[in-house]
Amino acid sequence: MIPMGEKYILKLNNISKSFDKKSVITDFSYSFPANGIVAIMGASGCGKTTLLRIITDLEKPNNGTIEKAPNTRISYVFQEDRLFPTISALKNVECCCDDTEKAKELLVKVNLGEFIDYLPAELSGGMKQRVAFARALSMDADIILLDEAFKSQDEHTRELLYEIIREEAKKHLIIMVTHDIDEAGNLNARIINL
Repeated sequence: MIPMGEKYILKLNNISKSFDKKSVITDFSYSFPANGIVAIMGASGCGKTTLLRIITDLEKPNNGTIEKAPNTRISYVFQEDRLFPTISALKNVECCCDDTEKAKELLVKVNLGEFIDYLPAELSGGMKQRVAFARALSMDADIILLDEAFKSQDEHTRELLYEIIREEAKKHLIIMVTHDIDEAGNLNARIINL
């Protein structure tokens, strides 16, 4: 484990992962800072999403080790929204924070204030993605993982979310998967090419 006081919150040491004998990540090492934005880029199928899943323990690497600072909390915005279909946008956010006012504030922040009582089926793809984004922020996690989290947004909304991410990155680590070099540049992200 990384001792408290170190400048890194997460270290991946010689991580390798393969599926059905096909290698997707080979001997990958990186030390992630306690705050800021890191963009993971590369061709489709090169292991970007797999790397996020390894960080969250949803996948186990075949080789290598993962070190996290003690009591590290991680939230994750998946490529799919993964909302509970039978409860409102507000209740979906409350699942992770148990604070109605905070959940409402976050939905307003992502321009969904008028839709807090809507079910996921009543929302567009981009709106559902923003509910998932608000839910991830509600956890006040140390590390926020974003897997293509802006792909369904129009340009204006994307800029709004970028601004939120820049603010969050002052106190948290944001690790994002993107295919968009302009997006990574806009966010002044450190870039990892897989």
